[in-house]
Amino acid sequence: MAGLKQIPSTALTADDATPQEELGSLRYESNGKVYRYVAVRNLTANKGNALAFTTSNNYYTSVSHPRNRLQCPAGVAIGTITLSRYGWLQCGGFGTYLHTSNRGTSAFPLILMSGNNRLATAWDSTSRVLPFARTLKTDSGSILNAFFFYGIV
Repeated sequence: MAGLKQIPSTALTADDATPQEELGSLRYESNGKVYRYVAVRNLTANKGNALAFTTSNNYYTSVSHPRNRLQCPAGVAIGTITLSRYGWLQCGGFGTYLHTSNRGTSAFPLILMSGNNRLATAWDSTSRVLPFARTLKTDSGSILNAFFFYGIV
């Protein structure tokens, strides 16, 4: 039994002025990567920026993560999405481009870094922050390969 074939009308690097896909919809690629179509509510999202959900829906996102407030990770920008526009974030599968804020070794969990647009390694195993991804090799402190846990967001 075959499933429905999904043919999105936008490129993964979309920066749409109006929604061209259903907001919050998921896009599954044959390489195992999963993407979510979102609206960026504040600041421009650049390639590699981590975004968080700003409301209880599954499509309003923010580049800035408020301090002292746990936010649910939405995904990592794979292209530029301008302020108040729409585009795709990667939320599952092997990620080849994301920014991190500190160094970690292979297999460290990654969490949203409070106050900026990056992911950080969770050094403290007692952290109450939900990990979003896991590093695949030692982190250089800037750009990292990781595996995103789709299904927890």
